[in-house]
Amino acid sequence: MNLRAAEKKLESKFAELKAQWSKQGPYRTIVSIKGRKIGLEYYATFTPLELHAFNFLRKQHLFDTWFFEIKMIMKADFEMLLSSINDELRIESFDSKMSEDYDVQTTIIELDKDFEKLIVDEQVILT
Repeated sequence: MNLRAAEKKLESKFAELKAQWSKQGPYRTIVSIKGRKIGLEYYATFTPLELHAFNFLRKQHLFDTWFFEIKMIMKADFEMLLSSINDELRIESFDSKMSEDYDVQTTIIELDKDFEKLIVDEQVILT
């Protein structure tokens, strides 16, 4: 399978997962695969009330705790997604950051296998 085609299919799958959590979803999702790493960027807009809630959580020093919980939900869902693509894939490390104005969430996933090679060698199932 062509690497860019795989990235496009994964963009759709990751966007669907985000929409399930937020009931809104990102307006843009970008996936980049390089070796064992997947770079994922979600672009979203929020209502003034949602932005106020984020800022309130940050002022109360609760944002990091809340966001950690969100990241653990994401990681669990991504593990299920990746194992459906190739049942031997495992996440070795996972980190996600939110931009200062909350409109971009960047996630780096490091896998235990060379994902790019698995795609090129057609050892993944992306439908």
